[in-house]
Amino acid sequence: MLVDKGAEVTPKRLGVLNHFSLGVPDMKASEKLLQSRGWAPTPGSRMQMGRDGKWQLNVYDPDGTRVELMEFTPAQEPCCSPFTAPHPSESQ
Repeated sequence: MLVDKGAEVTPKRLGVLNHFSLGVPDMKASEKLLQSRGWAPTPGSRMQMGRDGKWQLNVYDPDGTRVELMEFTPAQEPCCSPFTAPHPSESQ
């Protein structure tokens, strides 16, 4: 990810921008599984609707890197532009 010109580059900001995403079929089930294994939400970790209309959950590893969980298919219309390609699936 690119950093905005003039923005202060801090370890926290880099951890948010430099992230990876994992597709999940059911966000509520994924959040419940994480919690059953000892994960607890932090201030930046909450289930939310992404701009693309897909549920997402951001979790952070100890060095601050963001791991974004995202459902494969949208739950609502995206805010900005329609999808033009097939959505990924669990089998891909």
